[in-house]
Amino acid sequence: MNKLALLLAAFISVYAHNAEAHKFSTAYLDVSERGGQPLIVWQVALHDLAQANLLNGANGNAVSWQQVLDSETTLINYITAHITFTADATPCTLAPQSSDNWLLQQIQGDFYLQLAVQADCASTQNWQLKYKALFDIEHSHKALLFWHLANDRRRAVLDASSGLFPAD
Repeated sequence: MNKLALLLAAFISVYAHNAEAHKFSTAYLDVSERGGQPLIVWQVALHDLAQANLLNGANGNAVSWQQVLDSETTLINYITAHITFTADATPCTLAPQSSDNWLLQQIQGDFYLQLAVQADCASTQNWQLKYKALFDIEHSHKALLFWHLANDRRRAVLDASSGLFPAD
């Protein structure tokens, strides 16, 4: 009986530790309109950025704000390569804010970088977002999308199999 109790305790401690070590990878996207053009706000967990090796000098879960700021060029290049916005099937130009305007927000116990991206589109019709960030690093990654336009307010979950909104 004593061996069984020890075995059970060891089993619980191993699996409890593994469950605690894994964090779900969830980002938030908010699409709204500013001056007749799309504004995309991407909120992403610092631990996801570190896991994707997008933060200079990041070591595990310990990430400093200075490391985030030092990674400005890497993060801007990453987001413009992994978010596409179109209007009438024509690509829009994306202009992410500089790190001077970035915010850090705590959501459900994790720290998230909030980075705004202004889109410049030739048309105000048939806007569409394609999101493919972090799917190559974490296949279970999800982005919770809040689409807040004047006459079109919707929510969606974007994942590796459905990263396009609105879908064709």
